[in-house]
Amino acid sequence: MLRLGGLGFAAAAASLVCGLAGTPALAQQRIAFPDGSGSITLPAGWRLTSAQRAAAEATGPEGEGVALGITMPVGPPHIAAPGVLAGPYMRPPQAFAFVTGQTGSPVLQIVALQPSPPLTYGGEAAYLLADLNHLGRPYRAFALVNTAPLQGGYWQYYVTMLLAPPEVFPRSLPVMVEIWKSWGISQGEMNRRTEQALTTMKETAAIMRGTLAERSRSQPLRDSIRGELLAGEEVLEHLRTKRRVRVTTAQMNQLFELEPGEWRVVPTHER
Repeated sequence: MLRLGGLGFAAAAASLVCGLAGTPALAQQRIAFPDGSGSITLPAGWRLTSAQRAAAEATGPEGEGVALGITMPVGPPHIAAPGVLAGPYMRPPQAFAFVTGQTGSPVLQIVALQPSPPLTYGGEAAYLLADLNHLGRPYRAFALVNTAPLQGGYWQYYVTMLLAPPEVFPRSLPVMVEIWKSWGISQGEMNRRTEQALTTMKETAAIMRGTLAERSRSQPLRDSIRGELLAGEEVLEHLRTKRRVRVTTAQMNQLFELEPGEWRVVPTHER
């Protein structure tokens, strides 16, 4: 079983699917999401069907589909009910089969699996190639799945998936990979996520409210965080070399996409 390291999804696609032709050029149809959270480039014949909070879905002329950055919480088993996604924590392949089955596209088989560095702290990630029944017909899917436990028995499911009927999948996959690579999250959306994280994490929320006991220490830290937030900056640390860099949130997003699992955001108390 091959390991991704820092190769990313394009290399994973090439290693999981044999005999791919050269990647065709995309028609330059850059589409901004209605809520301003991101954008994507689609070739002629493709249609954007959903786009919000930086996640997007699009369909192609031969039944292809892409779902990018779909994130959903899964509840503990005891809250299971019609229309409620709930179940015990699962690793990526089992989670993929569970969620796609719950949403009406049961997995027939996992054809290939390739572990990947996790996209979130404490999570697990994998690229996989699967056959499933979608819209009542056979489909093949290439997906990046990340799962991570949350509190109270909840866990997070993340997926980016490229799928097409099996007869068109070999020629459509390079096109879909290029669509994936063109997907971008806006600076405004990254700032929104940073603000949300700062206000929901207990420590940073306390700093923002100015309620830490060590006023002499927390005031400079609070000023630093406020400045970084206004500038849209983060401090990242490379997990192997321990090298730290200060980057904009746009640069952070690019690093996480290009080198998944290689960097971490340095918490404020470690700076």
